[in-house]
Amino acid sequence: MSALLTAQNVTEGWMCLAVGADQMYATLLLRRGLPYRVVLPCERYEETFSKKEREAYSYLLSRADSVVPLDFVEPTEKAFYEAGKEVVNRSEILIAVWDGQAPRGLGGTADIVHFARSRSKRVLHIDTLAHLVRVV
Repeated sequence: MSALLTAQNVTEGWMCLAVGADQMYATLLLRRGLPYRVVLPCERYEETFSKKEREAYSYLLSRADSVVPLDFVEPTEKAFYEAGKEVVNRSEILIAVWDGQAPRGLGGTADIVHFARSRSKRVLHIDTLAHLVRVV
């Protein structure tokens, strides 16, 4: 992934710090000394993490260069969708670690990739099923 960031000339990142790819991306940027910024979907976002996950989330959140909170209180699909749209709007390229499958609820990766494409944003798709990387 590090070589991929270099190839795409990534100099900063935007994310929501969701468990999985978001947190791995933040960790990679942190290790490379690159800034990252976090969009918080809602006030109670931290409650969506297990105790162990919350520790990693809290650490990475504390290292973010800035945090943009949205006006939602509860963690809902709408809040997650709006947060994903905010990430897309603030990014030049969306790096989507995604199985390529249809949405399983509003606000997931499929919805955010679709939104990015509708805004003519570049999408770097890391396909977790086909083990391929492609710009779409």
